[in-house]
Amino acid sequence: MKTKTLLYVLPALLLASCAADEPWQSDGADGAAVVSADIAGIVKSRASGTQWSLDDKIGITGTSGSVAYCNVPYTTDGSGRFEAFFGTGKGIFFQDNRTALFSAYYPYNKEVTAENRLITASTGEQFDAPEFDFLFASGATGSQDKPELNFTGTAAFKHSMAQLIVNITASSDWGFESTDVLNAGICNLSGIIQDGEFDTASGQAKATGTPDNVALHPGLTEINDRTATYKLIFFPQTAGDVELSIEFEGDNYVCTFTPKLEAGKSYTANFTLKRSGLILGQVSIGDWIEGEYGTISGTAHPDKPENIDINGHEAVLMRASVGKYGDPDYVPALYFATTNIGAETPSETGLYFQWGMTKGYPLGADDFPYNQYGLPSYGDLETLIANGYIDANHNLVPQHDAASQHWGGLWRMPTLEDMEWVERYCVIIPYYDSVPGFLIRSSDTGGEIFLPTVGMFDGGVVLRNQCASWTATAIDHEFYSYKYTFEVSEITMRPEIRIPVWEERAYGLTIRPVANL
Repeated sequence: MKTKTLLYVLPALLLASCAADEPWQSDGADGAAVVSADIAGIVKSRASGTQWSLDDKIGITGTSGSVAYCNVPYTTDGSGRFEAFFGTGKGIFFQDNRTALFSAYYPYNKEVTAENRLITASTGEQFDAPEFDFLFASGATGSQDKPELNFTGTAAFKHSMAQLIVNITASSDWGFESTDVLNAGICNLSGIIQDGEFDTASGQAKATGTPDNVALHPGLTEINDRTATYKLIFFPQTAGDVELSIEFEGDNYVCTFTPKLEAGKSYTANFTLKRSGLILGQVSIGDWIEGEYGTISGTAHPDKPENIDINGHEAVLMRASVGKYGDPDYVPALYFATTNIGAETPSETGLYFQWGMTKGYPLGADDFPYNQYGLPSYGDLETLIANGYIDANHNLVPQHDAASQHWGGLWRMPTLEDMEWVERYCVIIPYYDSVPGFLIRSSDTGGEIFLPTVGMFDGGVVLRNQCASWTATAIDHEFYSYKYTFEVSEITMRPEIRIPVWEERAYGLTIRPVANL
């Protein structure tokens, strides 16, 4: 089968004139309708193939003259040309030269009548996807002079369901040696409503009932190297938290995400299977016609801390609290933002800042203040403290902290102490998302963040193998402040951690905010 978008219109007169006891066949061959049909647009992928298959059957409804035709079956040889299912003399016949209007749906169901136009189905068994990948077409016209009934162009079949493509990649770099793990593992999706109904008169499909599980059987997969691809069809719905789980060798790897499954849309979710857990990567939303791209939010796997919202920005727990609140040795929990300031996704650059300045500049900005400094260059910490720029711990106060000013008081720039903790208690791994960078995994909580190698802004981004961001900590040296840097060797792909590093404040660096809760 082919694919594409959706159209939900059927004139009321068709339904009204389609009576169950009306004749839908003729004794003669004159005026017999010749049916051809397309599925709109260029297909990206669908469960039952990319074109009409042999013996695919559609049901056609409409009125010609005083004769109503209801749910007349037509089959194809796979070419897109359809013939009446019961043979010559058994199909639709135009009664006169008046233009007749018809609609059609797929796949054909013999139980459909004017009084019973709904088809109920369950998507729980995805092997049966061709049976519930409902398509609808309307607007095809014909007459005795023009007996060709074309479900093409604007009248072509369009998808009424939603498609979810799940890609699971298991890499030997993360402890898996072959694709056997994908076939041996037990994969399940939970949180999606499986039951629903399809209206053959309007083309609308909708989910009914409550969320349930669907098994991702090995037989559903397309294997490419170490990536298993599952192509799934569901009723349109606004899903809550959907959980993907993979059981392998006694371990259970899980990850949640929240897709909005709209009719006619295809969603692709990419997961990476690691010994430490299951990671949700980029998620794209594509229309089955052209592709309307966006992002679906996802959270870390539940055996690790779930991402939380702080002042409208996503954060992950990297360090759990130590001790009891109020005790002298109490250390609060440390949360890292999942994106840089000004970025929508972890892989994006975000804004560049001078140290001590709260205004950020996008990459390529013509007015970046290269020869200015965020704070007066008094050259000693005592003067900066006296003038209220830094506190007694030599960290920027909230009024001069870009994270606090952009995201609110719960957020701040990381201190040198925060980053020394990262160096000591986190695993730092070179990692490629849409850009090179570093995956920072907490040995304390299992939380993970991604830091892109977006370099420094000084007439342009430099040192693309470097991840460099400001801390809030000042040092006792004129014009300088601490930044933290991770670099990667292009030869060995092993990280070289350089922390702390002092850097002239004329350079523009990104900022990854942190919060304590």
